Amino acid sequence: MATSESFNQWLDLLEDCSSGAKTISDGRIVTDYSTPAKINLLLLLNTAARLASGMVTMGRAGHYTAVSVVARSMLESYASVKRLAECDVHAFYLRHASLEQQRSLFQARLNDPEAAESILLSQRLNSMGKTLGDVVESTKAEMRVLESRLPKEYFNGKGELKRSFHFRFELAELSTEYETFYKSLSNYAHSNASAMMAGTTESGDFRWPPNLEPFPMLAVTLAVDVLIRQSLSMAEMYRLVDPLPMQGLELRQSRLTAQMPSDEVSHV
Repeated sequence: MATSESFNQWLDLLEDCSSGAKTISDGRIVTDYSTPAKINLLLLLNTAARLASGMVTMGRAGHYTAVSVVARSMLESYASVKRLAECDVHAFYLRHASLEQQRSLFQARLNDPEAAESILLSQRLNSMGKTLGDVVESTKAEMRVLESRLPKEYFNGKGELKRSFHFRFELAELSTEYETFYKSLSNYAHSNASAMMAGTTESGDFRWPPNLEPFPMLAVTLAVDVLIRQSLSMAEMYRLVDPLPMQGLELRQSRLTAQMPSDEVSHV
């Protein structure tokens, strides 16, 4: 069974991993980019570092459900990173997903023109010589161009772009991680009512482990592993970043893992 001491040691390691990853991403973001894929990889690493920092803050405050939610987001991001590092065209898929969110937002405003948000947005666009309709159509046009650049494996039998998280993990050859870690964290964070209540700290009382649940520890150890892998991969890709600090953190990870009870090591 995990203890508050071991949990805090992992949080300390995650905090250092976050700082190390941020150093790598910041060191490259200020330089020129070479490909859309590398731009996305750097931005995803930067996002992962920030998510990890948030996990540390929430973990120390005892908000265990929130820790699991963020760890799940980091795993989603890692699936994109792994696929992108192996296949440059995945950058078009990520851009398409971003545009779909934008299109959905603008379409909602277009469908409800009397809403205060719609009026403000229309006024802002009008000042730039555009309308909501123009933006929706130009976004759709760019999405169609991106779709034309993606290989057939990205589409279902009806010719529609696949969007599920399971598909994204499958593309990155992380189906096992999806079926185990991702689903476990999702169930803990959203589906299991007792788990949602387990780490409540509104009373200010720090309790560990919350209802003897293993998921907060799983979330933190998984986040450490994902961030180290992602950082080392970027350091190798750019070859201008010293990987030694992250390798030192990897050694600390191994030592903490060796200290864990045997029934929890399989989670790391």
